[in-house]
Amino acid sequence: MNERLVSVVLPTYNRCTELINSIRSILNQTYKELELIIVDDASVDNTESIVSGLKDSRIRYIRNTINVGAAESRNIGIRSALGKWVAFQDSDDEWLPFKLERCLEVLINNPAVSGVYSGFWRIVEGERQYWPLTLPPNKSNRLYHSLLWRNYVDTPTAVVERVVLNKINGFDSTMPRYQDWELFIRIAKNHRMLFIRDPLVLSYYSNTGISANKKRGLKALKIIYSKNKNEIIKNRTLNAYWMHYLGDEESSYGNFIKGQKKMLDAVKYDPLNLRYIVKLMLSVLCRSNIQYILLKQHLRKLC
Repeated sequence: MNERLVSVVLPTYNRCTELINSIRSILNQTYKELELIIVDDASVDNTESIVSGLKDSRIRYIRNTINVGAAESRNIGIRSALGKWVAFQDSDDEWLPFKLERCLEVLINNPAVSGVYSGFWRIVEGERQYWPLTLPPNKSNRLYHSLLWRNYVDTPTAVVERVVLNKINGFDSTMPRYQDWELFIRIAKNHRMLFIRDPLVLSYYSNTGISANKKRGLKALKIIYSKNKNEIIKNRTLNAYWMHYLGDEESSYGNFIKGQKKMLDAVKYDPLNLRYIVKLMLSVLCRSNIQYILLKQHLRKLC
């Protein structure tokens, strides 16, 4: 294992148009001791020819014979990595030039820490917004419980020790969505990670990406809750939040009976939360998921 080498894992599938900018943002880093592992998930476009045209000895190209998804492609990259540290990139995102240098600086100065993650610019139709919208705790030993409320870690911002990723068997490729959230909950449970407030990544949001696939979201949320239920139920307010979260998703898909049951549990655990009470009333009164979503959006604007 090379103590100074950073292995950058970049899964891609039919993104040849965006891929070149993503790759260049890695190769042009001010920190040069890196290997770029591009895992082509059986693309049918010009991805292979574009990568082969880049003459840089730091690039390693792996082509999957069948499409296995981004999570398993990342795992393939992790297993192939030679560096002490593993960083992740998405094929349609870009790193700022000093991203790795800044991350390695924090890691070297904090030897008890197993990883770092940072803020980033989320770009939607040319508009730039800083994320995460809610800042995570600045103490790394509090990240685990904070992640049970919401995800703060965007995968392309993270740099993690390879031995830690191998120890927990990387990403859960059976997750239909939120693979990053689930992974970082497992990491933070037993390992320390620090947050770098500086935005170090440009993340381009697209409605065609996995982040826009809401149909898989509910199933993924149920899995995350199930995996962490023993810890979540220790905190009534947190458990109420999850019941509301699941109930809201069920109602948004028109599953009102299941949604109402979850919402009732949320009100039971946190009876003074007006938001939960209103959502319960909507799930009872609405006759379609479209009506529920529209009324919910209208109330959000009023509040």
